[in-house]
Amino acid sequence: MAKVTMKQKRRYRVQISISKGLWEKYNHNMELAKELEAEIDFSKDFEPWFAKQNEQVNLDLQLLLQGRQLEATAAEQNGGKPDATH
Repeated sequence: MAKVTMKQKRRYRVQISISKGLWEKYNHNMELAKELEAEIDFSKDFEPWFAKQNEQVNLDLQLLLQGRQLEATAAEQNGGKPDATH
């Protein structure tokens, strides 16, 4: 008889690119874990690191946004012309 189970909620995913050497190390470890019937979970280290990276990115983006807003305000005050001091 068929077995019915509740579908597991999917986690959100981020795709990253890594160097060939790091990929080879990762792939070797994944193959070894499979042979040993083990599981490797990077999320406990990755999520806090990624959260900190996103906080820093947000601060940098906010600074860029403020700069653009200041430039737009200056351009409006110059009759729509860009600031000549740049």
